[in-house]
Amino acid sequence: MSFSSEVKQELAKQSGKSRHCQIAELAALVAFDGKRQQLIGDAGDVLDSENPLLQEKYGLLLAQLFHIEEIDTLPPERILETIKMWNQSLRCADITETVNGILLQQTCCRRAYIRGAFLAGGSISDPNKSYHFEIVCNDENQAEHLKEMMNSFGVDAKIVQRKRTYVVYLKEGSQIVDMLNVMEAHVALMEL
Repeated sequence: MSFSSEVKQELAKQSGKSRHCQIAELAALVAFDGKRQQLIGDAGDVLDSENPLLQEKYGLLLAQLFHIEEIDTLPPERILETIKMWNQSLRCADITETVNGILLQQTCCRRAYIRGAFLAGGSISDPNKSYHFEIVCNDENQAEHLKEMMNSFGVDAKIVQRKRTYVVYLKEGSQIVDMLNVMEAHVALMEL
């Protein structure tokens, strides 16, 4: 298993203790890997990922937030209203790349948001080979937003464009350690 996979396994088990942190992390999962087309059906239709780890984390967050055992019983509107991605007047999904700032006011929520973004679109290189941490974003606005969130923790994240995506990255080992601490990946932090 790669170091990146180990970090994601660890993060998938982490969960914010407060409801507001769980909402911020769920919002990041949907913003980075949510379906952009019209939603019909159940809560399973919101996320666009085939990644079992991401689906497991999504199900865990829904179970914690909505106190349900079976996510298929939850209408997607309820999830999207909770993460501020539902247009009430048009009665449709309004999934945006940037998360509503009201969900990210507290430091703990920004930590959860970065953790969700990393789970949905991040990778980290094997520390025995090189130091590289990145999160792939859907567009420039999302990348700028994520960079701002990461930099609020004292790192110097940068953005590079790759084809049609934007990548927020860190290259310095000490800053990667800081980011692992921010995301609460303490086992990976010690390995690094």
